[in-house]
Amino acid sequence: MKKAKFAAISLILLSAILFIAGGQSQRLPVGPFTEPVLVWRYLEINEIVKPANPLADKGRLYVKDSSGTTKLYFLDSSGIETDLLAGGGGGLLNASDITNGIQVTGSGPGIIDLNDGTYENTFHTSQAEGLSGADYRIGLNEALRRMVICDSGDVGVDFGFAAEACPTLTIVNPGGSLNYAYLELYVDTSTSYIKGNTRDLSLISDRTVTLQYGWNGGDGFIIELTNDHAAGDAVTIQSQSGDEFTDSDGRQAWIYVEPKINQSGTAAFDAVYVNPTLTATGDGSTGDGNNLLNLSAASAVKFRIDSTGGIFPVGMKSGVDQSDAGAAAGELYVDTNDDNTIKIGV
Repeated sequence: MKKAKFAAISLILLSAILFIAGGQSQRLPVGPFTEPVLVWRYLEINEIVKPANPLADKGRLYVKDSSGTTKLYFLDSSGIETDLLAGGGGGLLNASDITNGIQVTGSGPGIIDLNDGTYENTFHTSQAEGLSGADYRIGLNEALRRMVICDSGDVGVDFGFAAEACPTLTIVNPGGSLNYAYLELYVDTSTSYIKGNTRDLSLISDRTVTLQYGWNGGDGFIIELTNDHAAGDAVTIQSQSGDEFTDSDGRQAWIYVEPKINQSGTAAFDAVYVNPTLTATGDGSTGDGNNLLNLSAASAVKFRIDSTGGIFPVGMKSGVDQSDAGAAAGELYVDTNDDNTIKIGV
């Protein structure tokens, strides 16, 4: 009795399921299965041609051929046919399938979640600040904390990056002889960084470049050499070839220093302070000696102070007296008639 009752209930439930076969909505037969075929754990439906539009309050679900691939479609009452497995049946959404963008809505933040099955990164429209409006946030997976911008052909390349302690933006250019050159931008608990690995770093602007330090504390601006420098200059300020001062009626300074000083007590200040640590030096013969200050014009030394404090006013006026030297009042000159004594004009 129980088996007969169970069989009757099963037939009633199965007959209540609507399937699409031969382009028409039919009930599943209670006799031997024809089409569609209900097999253990899956439903198999034969391909059909696109059916006629359903009534206003109905929709039609069916499979049909699309350029040699069997796809699943939904047809609404207005005649719009939608491929439910857009992207070739793999569940992928291609750019060609999107005509009006992607919209994520809800009572909370809009979220797009990118998940490869193990890790995820998210895009948020967030009202977390509690202001009138929302900001856009990118949530990086905390196992690596890195956002990488690279060529589309390099998205699968192992760049050898390590996990980061803070969110890091990395721009990679793996081309040329300097493979995997990159620029990093990140902020840790105390410092903001712009960091490159094997390429020059240029800050380019057609207008004024301002580096503004506004916090009352710390050590101001620091230019720091972090590795031994075997050759070349540590800091160079220069004009590109052909780029010159061209003012005709104004004063121009290549380096202009104008600190505002308002100290008290035992404070001291230096407008310019040079304090090298001379662990070892060469003999200076490839240059103009070893100097704390070297003032030259067209590579010709005019005045220098060497590392021992010696002063060398090269090119200073000289003569047997002030008149012979042509020195004006208050101007230093060398008196060659008095054992090359440096004197000041009167």
